[in-house]
Amino acid sequence: MTTPPIPPKTRAPVLPRQTSSVAAVPGAGPAAVEELRGELQGWFDLSPMGQLVFDEAGAVLRQNAAFGALCRTGRAMPATIKPLNRFAAASLSKRTYSAPSHEVFVTSRRVRFVESEYAVPRESLLDVLAELRVGVARLADPVMFPVEVRVAAADDIWLSTAHGRDSAYVAIHQYVGLPYVRYLRTVERIMAGFDGRPHWGKLHWLDADRLTQLYPRFADVQRVRAAADPDGGRAPAPSITTS
Repeated sequence: MTTPPIPPKTRAPVLPRQTSSVAAVPGAGPAAVEELRGELQGWFDLSPMGQLVFDEAGAVLRQNAAFGALCRTGRAMPATIKPLNRFAAASLSKRTYSAPSHEVFVTSRRVRFVESEYAVPRESLLDVLAELRVGVARLADPVMFPVEVRVAAADDIWLSTAHGRDSAYVAIHQYVGLPYVRYLRTVERIMAGFDGRPHWGKLHWLDADRLTQLYPRFADVQRVRAAADPDGGRAPAPSITTS
């Protein structure tokens, strides 16, 4: 029995060179420009949610090197970050699709970053974004990553960030190696005005007193934990605090 040959996969269309846009980046020498041009060929989804390249059938072709190239250039030459952000936004490829949540939000991330995320009442999202836009504009150090927004329905899980309220999630990132503390602190101050609940696995500076105010069942969680682990032997290791 002869196995029929497997047809080659359809390659993604080639992205026309953005000569004028890249060359207009101040401080980027000829070598950096050529490297960017080389790595930005092809249709790339530059969103840090995915950083993947898809063919027409939705199959992953390869990791997105383009966004990493932009970030490395911005870290080496911070004055180029804002122009690079504009270039990236103009190069975004749009994808609209539906799938189970674990297929949408669980992605491979090869471009490293630090991140904070807060859940706020869904009706306050536009006000949060407006204040965030003003706060970011006042920072001395530019931000390399876009802001991610998603929504979720209310639930009754005691430590859920969506406990008792329909929620919008605002995630902010900074590329690894770039200044981030003032950015994250600024965001935390903004979120405090909207009772923003921090993501349990991402950076924040809130203590137990504040968390008790944000989570109506936080005291119940502490009670159950004390009953199940009275000696604190199963407590997680202390977190690292950055001032």
